[in-house]
Formats: sequence, structure tokens, C-alpha cells
Amino acid sequence: PEGLSGVRLHVRTRNRPGMVIAPGGTASARLGCGRAWTATGYALTGGGDAVRLPQALPEAHGWWFTLENTGTTTARVRLSTRCIRTSVTARRAGGGTAELRFGVTRRSFERAFQAGPSGRESTGSCGGSRFSVAAGIQLDPADPFEPITASPSGQGGARWTFRNVSAGDGFRAYMVCLGRGSTFN
Repeated sequence: PEGLSGVRLHVRTRNRPGMVIAPGGTASARLGCGRAWTATGYALTGGGDAVRLPQALPEAHGWWFTLENTGTTTARVRLSTRCIRTSVTARRAGGGTAELRFGVTRRSFERAFQAGPSGRESTGSCGGSRFSVAAGIQLDPADPFEPITASPSGQGGARWTFRNVSAGDGFRAYMVCLGRGSTFN
């Protein structure tokens, strides 16, 4: 904004490489950003189609994951968490500083599937003047249906897609939402 300078957005990624999951086994992990940071996203790489992610739960400063290896061989995966500094500082033209604190909220809601082809997808919204930066999920690892994607969609929404869904299957959806109306104080 006019009259402010020296603003730097701080973003970092935390990684947990080399997680090993035995065939038919599960593993849990928390991947944190640190106290002055907010977790805004995550990624899972490796393991192919055999590794499911039945839980990706956003916390204030990180994510909690549960992974499941449905395959017949040992899987190696890497988890990553994207983090943003909770506040940034700017220099005022006349001297002094101003601070911007990011307004982050986490939404959570239950979803149940109806019968038919439309029952393989679900959507949610941050609402108001917020936009979605991440989508999480929680379902019972023993359930036969599998998540395919959980991601932000559009300006303030998120989308979850699944396979092997039956009528009545359900899950808990999570969203990480960032406020648009933040100003320097």
C-alpha cells in the first residue's frame, strides 16, 4: 500500500521425506510449521496408487496425516507442508513500522454421499470475503471408498473427489481460508 515499503511475505516448505509404509499398513505423522507460522497447504508424493491419505487435518501451525498402504509392496512417500508467516512488517514512509496479520480460519463440516454418479464429488465454501488455500479430509481408513483429490477450487471454494463410493458413505471436510480484508495497522 501507499506509504509502506520493505514488506516481505515469508513462505516456507517443511518436508518429511523417506516415510516407509509396510504393505497393508498405516502411518501417522504431524508436520509442523513453527509457532509464528500458519500451515496453508500440503502435498503427498510417492507411493503410487497404493498409498491413500484418509486423514489430512489442518492444525494452527501444521497438518496431521494418516496414510494407508493398500498395496502388496513397501511404499516410500514424502509429505510436505506449505507455511506462511502469520504476520509481516512494513516500514512507514514517515518512520516507524506497520504490521499485517493474516486472518486465517479453518472450517470443518460433515458430508454424506447420495446414490448415483454425482455422489463421487463434494464441494464446500469459505464464505464471505475469504478465499480457500487448502482442503483437508478425515474418513475411516477401513472404509472402502477412497479420496482422489482434496483441493481449493475457485476463489473461495474447495472440491473433494472419491472412487468406490456407495450411498451413505461420509467424511469430514476441512478448509483453510484466508481473509481478503487484511490491512496494515
